[in-house]
Formats: sequence, C-alpha cells, structure tokens
Amino acid sequence: MFKQKNLPLALIAVAVAIVLGGTTSTQPTEPVSYIDNNEPLHISELRVYQPERPPAGYRTVLAKPFLAESGKETAARLILLDNGDLDELSPKQRSILEIPNSFRVAVQGEDIEISSTGRQGLIYGLDELISRLELNGGKLYTKSLLDAPDHTIRALHLVIRSLTTSELIDLIDRARKSRFNTLIIQVGDFIRLDARAVEPRPDALSKEQFSSVLDYAKDNGFVVIPDVPLLTTQQKFFKNSFPELLYNELTYDPREPKVYELVFEHLDEVLELFDPPAVHIGHDEVSGTYNLHKKSAIRDEGRILPPDLFLQDVIRLHDYLQSKGVETWMWGDMLVAPEEFPGMHSSNLHGRFGYAQLRPKIPRDIVICAWHYWQNKPDYPSVASFTAQGNPVLGATWKKRRTVETLTRYVAGLPNNSRGMIATTWFHVPRREWDIVHDIIETSGSLFWNTRLEQTP
Repeated sequence: MFKQKNLPLALIAVAVAIVLGGTTSTQPTEPVSYIDNNEPLHISELRVYQPERPPAGYRTVLAKPFLAESGKETAARLILLDNGDLDELSPKQRSILEIPNSFRVAVQGEDIEISSTGRQGLIYGLDELISRLELNGGKLYTKSLLDAPDHTIRALHLVIRSLTTSELIDLIDRARKSRFNTLIIQVGDFIRLDARAVEPRPDALSKEQFSSVLDYAKDNGFVVIPDVPLLTTQQKFFKNSFPELLYNELTYDPREPKVYELVFEHLDEVLELFDPPAVHIGHDEVSGTYNLHKKSAIRDEGRILPPDLFLQDVIRLHDYLQSKGVETWMWGDMLVAPEEFPGMHSSNLHGRFGYAQLRPKIPRDIVICAWHYWQNKPDYPSVASFTAQGNPVLGATWKKRRTVETLTRYVAGLPNNSRGMIATTWFHVPRREWDIVHDIIETSGSLFWNTRLEQTP
C-alpha cells in the first residue's frame, strides 16, 4: 500500500462522478464478485458519494464502497502519487508511472487501489476497472496492472455542425473511454457567438449550451482546443458575412485592415469561451493549389493567394495569440510539396506555387498538424521535415486503418518535437454516420495509446 501521510480520506473524487455518469446510488440485483487469486470479493452494494469538492491537498479518496465476502466494507481507492510515493516503487514501475496519464490498478487484499500522478490517469484507471468487470462478469483476474500511453497528446477533432448537446456528450464519453485526452472542436458557424465575422446557423448551439458541453469535457479530463478556420476554406467564415473581404471565393484578403478587426474580435470571444492553451488556425488547402476539391479549385492561377500573404497572415495571427499567452496550431499541408517527397501520397502535399519555401520561415513554436489520410507506406519524411527545423508536430489521420497505424508509429519514433496524434472525423459527424465515427474513435484511440498493437498487413 502507498503511504497516506496522515491525510484525511474524502468520500469522492470528481473523477468517480464522471466515470459513473453522476450516478448517486446503484443496487445490483445480484451480488457481483471480484476475483483475486481465485478468492472472490462480493459487492452487495455499490454507492457513489458526492459531497463538496475536497479541499486542496487531499490525495486519497474512497470510491465504489462495497461489502467483501468477509462482510467487511472496503472500496476502490484513488491515490494521486507524488515523488515520495514514486520513490517507493521499483525502477520499472516508476518509469511507467512518471509518464503523463499512466495509471496502476492493484488489488491489495480486499481493497483495490487506482493510482496515478494525475487526475486523468485516475479516470483511465477507473474506466479500465469498470471495463474489465463488465467484460468478465464482475470478476477481476489481474492482481496488478500498469499502463501508459505512447503519445502525450491524443486528440479527437470534431465538426459539431447540427449536433445536440446529448450527442456531443456521448462523443465525449466514447472519446474518454478510448483514452483521448484532447478535443479539437471546429467553431465555424456552429456556435452562436456575438462577434460579427460569422453568421451562425439557425440550429447553432447557444453559448450557454456549448459552455455546458465544455464543462462536461473538462470534468472528464479533456483539454479542449478551438479550431477556427482562418484565411482559407472560408465557406463558413467570411464568405457569407463579408464577401467584400475575400481575395478569392474561399480565401480572405490579408491586405484588408478590417479583416483583422473582425478576426481578432472573433478570436477574443472564442478565447473567453474556451479558455484554451492553444488555438488551431486552420490554413489548409489554399484554393487553387490542389486538385482534390475540383468544385472549389481556382482555374486562374492569378487568383491564387500569393505565398507571402499566407505567411503574413500566419505571423500576424501567431503574434496576436502569443500576446494572449496562447499557442498556435495549424495544418501543415501547404508547407510541403509533392516534388520534395516523391514517394509519398501527393494528395496530402499542397505546397506548390512556392508555398513549400515558406516552411523555414514559420515561427518555430507553431505546432504543425501534419495530416495524412491515404498513405500505405511506413515512412513520412514530410513530417520529419517539420521536426528537423524545430517545429513541434502532431500527426493527423482519418479513417484508413493502415494510415493510422503507420503514421502513429512513425510519429512515436521521431527523435524530438513529437507532440502526439489527432484523429479527424470531418463530415461523418454532421452526417451522423455513427458506425464510421465510433470506429475512428475506437481504432485511433487504441493505436494512439499503444502503437505496438498488431498492424494490418
């Protein structure tokens, strides 16, 4: 048992209420048993207590009280570990539990302990315990379990157009159970903001509705990053509200001063609503530089946004966010060209017309989200080109399992500047194609956590 250091026991962690969906009392129709070394522990009553939040400094909480076969009331205990606790472990155990989001589930006599150095690890440990009990008919066959992720950031990207709050809550629950720890939510016209840049949809969520979803996500341990599609793909931003500020059909004009008056007003409201550590500024698929979306491609090369205006916009947005203490994330497809990486799938490399030459000019603290959706080959040298120049990188995938496997493993093996992975769902969520969405969440979540899972041939 880990030392408790004479700290009082509180009767719930916020994590417990989250994992059990806020349930206050559950009475099984029949006793449920744990099994440890073939000695069953019967749960005759399952309760979750929800008093006020424990004072700062409480490290140990009681949760899931039950009666063991001996009649003794016991519980699964959640323990936040500090350096003193880690010193008591073996070098191997310590090396695992020092990894963010790692956890340990241990059966100690008639007690179960879930321990981690952070709140998110405790949530994952509870999820793992409940999952194993449900899978094995209430029986626990493992005396001790240590688990840790291979990627620090495991993000799920969501386009929330037309979704209800209950549908969003369900996606958050599924993402947590698949051990994602970050949500990237595209703002677009899906939230009813006061800023003038975007005209909200008739079915847009109010700020109050969305705030309740944000609170739920954060209570579940998620970091929530807004994705504000700036400069390019302006279908849902300036195109409907301020078409006179467009450089072409899908790109706003960085030379127009009013653009930034509106953009900064919009960003300020997003920052107030989300309170995020970072903002994703988009900047993918400059119209006319690629042939994938033929309907929106510009045939006249003279109407393609020049690379210097693209860079000007990136730097201006980066500097503004930096002044607010917020990190900048952006897509990386415009900064790599197919002729640079001839062995790679060219549909993800859009840096033609001089755009790839911007790569060394991008501020080094911008996080590049390098998306690759269709490649089968195991190597992604375009991703390494970002980390080699000093930019942090997040790999981003979609629904092709082979690409998820190969990019996840490649990013995990980078020698430096690897932040983690993003799973995108794009139009499948607004279309409510739930089978596809759920498969993306489960498959990507498993591979982002454990890149050593068996791969498809």
